[in-house]
Amino acid sequence: MIMNRTVSLAAALLASSAMLFCCAPRAFAGSVNGLGISDPELAPNDTFVLTVSVPASENADSASLRAEFDDSAFEVVSWEPVLTNGLSNSTDNAVMLTSANAKRDIDLSEGASFRAVMAVKPEAKSGEYRFVLAKHSFSYVADNGYESIELWEPEVTELSVSVSDGVEAVAGAAPVTDDTQTSGGIPESPAPIPRNPHTGVAAAAAALPAALAACLLLARKNTAHRKRTRKYMDK
Repeated sequence: MIMNRTVSLAAALLASSAMLFCCAPRAFAGSVNGLGISDPELAPNDTFVLTVSVPASENADSASLRAEFDDSAFEVVSWEPVLTNGLSNSTDNAVMLTSANAKRDIDLSEGASFRAVMAVKPEAKSGEYRFVLAKHSFSYVADNGYESIELWEPEVTELSVSVSDGVEAVAGAAPVTDDTQTSGGIPESPAPIPRNPHTGVAAAAAALPAALAACLLLARKNTAHRKRTRKYMDK
């Protein structure tokens, strides 16, 4: 009994570990040094994080970086990097950061990471897109006063992502409109019209006088016909 419980517990732990591994977000290769992205497979209206990571090194006195993207598919939601005396900016197709210091005040003892929250535009077309680290530098001026010592050589300066709307056209299929589609994609049936059990009785009662009048008229015609027939036979 104890052995069975132990085996069952071990199996449950293994299953839980496998589930956590499968469900964990995938780390992109560029997230260690240079460009990184939270998800390389995107769809219109998705939000994701573009990361620029700098590994640990000596302190720097100046910094400059610029990451570019295709503004037909992406837009910046927020870009607020924190850096000593840093100046950040974003345009339609890039995020930028610069810093200049009289002393080596940029602390890189634990590295640095800068995050831009991005969004895929609703009108983005399906396809492959590139992000490019067009400018990248963390450096300081040597003691001789003129030599610049570069501290950062990113491993990933370019990465690709794919955008797909996930819609496949079916030949001959009629377009689905909003007024015939529910959240589950199944057309809604029209609501049944409530029936009044007294409606039929009222209609019959309303039609009764006309029916009686028609019957009386028919009876009169029959009586007249019989009288004419009897008068003709008597002759």
